[in-house]
Amino acid sequence: MYDRHAAIRCAETVATLVVLSSARADDVQREGTVTVLVPPSAEYCLLLPSGTGNRDLRGVAASFPGSLCGEYQVSCPNIDNVKLYGLHVGPLGAVGTIVSVAGGRGGSFHTENAQEYVDAGFQVIMIANELINSSDASLCAKNGCLMYQNVNDPGPKQAGCRIATFVKYVNATYLGPTCAQGHSAGSSQLAYALAFHDLASVVPYVQLTGATPLARLDYGCNPTQGNSRSYWGTNPSGIRQNVFNRPYAYEDTSAAAATLAEDLAGLTDGKCSTGVPNTQDLQRLTAQSIDSPGAVWTYPSTVIDGYDCLSGESMVDGNGAWSWARVRDSNTGRAFFQGVVPGPAMECVGETVWWRGDGSPSPIRQLTIDRMIDLCM
Repeated sequence: MYDRHAAIRCAETVATLVVLSSARADDVQREGTVTVLVPPSAEYCLLLPSGTGNRDLRGVAASFPGSLCGEYQVSCPNIDNVKLYGLHVGPLGAVGTIVSVAGGRGGSFHTENAQEYVDAGFQVIMIANELINSSDASLCAKNGCLMYQNVNDPGPKQAGCRIATFVKYVNATYLGPTCAQGHSAGSSQLAYALAFHDLASVVPYVQLTGATPLARLDYGCNPTQGNSRSYWGTNPSGIRQNVFNRPYAYEDTSAAAATLAEDLAGLTDGKCSTGVPNTQDLQRLTAQSIDSPGAVWTYPSTVIDGYDCLSGESMVDGNGAWSWARVRDSNTGRAFFQGVVPGPAMECVGETVWWRGDGSPSPIRQLTIDRMIDLCM
């Protein structure tokens, strides 16, 4: 029988872990370090942030009775250190561990499907970044998302080292396989980690929902590039699914996406959301996109699922298709796409693929659960 308390003692003993990456790209970090600042405990759940930059992490933890909470520092070369809060739910690695990565600026816990995974015997670790101000975000290379000085300054591409490092830490610390799910900008975190930081070396399955709004930052921010794209993917049942004329310019989808893109790349506010970036800004955005030079697209040991709600309010759609097409074409039989068209029944809302407009489960909610449980092995 798996000894939960022994696992906790092990996590306390292994205070620091250096994680090496073999990603073959000269302009990204190849290693990172996780330092356990506060080992997971029930007591620390009562001390989590409850406001300011982070949402009510304390309240979310309280909604999972028996959960443990920890605090970690993640360090990667040439970018600022960050603190991560971890909400540990379920048996510690009895079947495996699922790391859940939130969207937006990364300051909240992404709880979707967590209870179902726990019921299936998995440990779920939901992570949130400590946010120092309203402009900070999980993919900021520098705390507070400082303005860039040079086109090749570190940015979200380099910041993807953090989530890769943390997932590798989890994989080295707990028994069983380690998998990951990300939503919206959380999907982008994982996509950067796959493309530039060798995440695929440790995860058999990655689930991306609302994926991935940072695929081509330059196209999203520059309205002269056009505003729609059609794309396709094979869904988990093996049927080809076509998606037509989806917007990829952020001004056509969500102002929140434009503002986040500006902050992550270090642009002056308004360059994406209300104005037109200049030539240097576009070079900066191009260099920091997921689909950019140096990316590794083939993941021979990993299955990747993408799920999108194809609604007018989504940040992603056609923009995410730039990186999705790369993954699809390089991983035949291991990359699957499932889009949900809202339609008259409002089968999904915004980027939310799990729920209908009336609050009932969407047609694919159970599919997202089953795929994680079946493929995280």
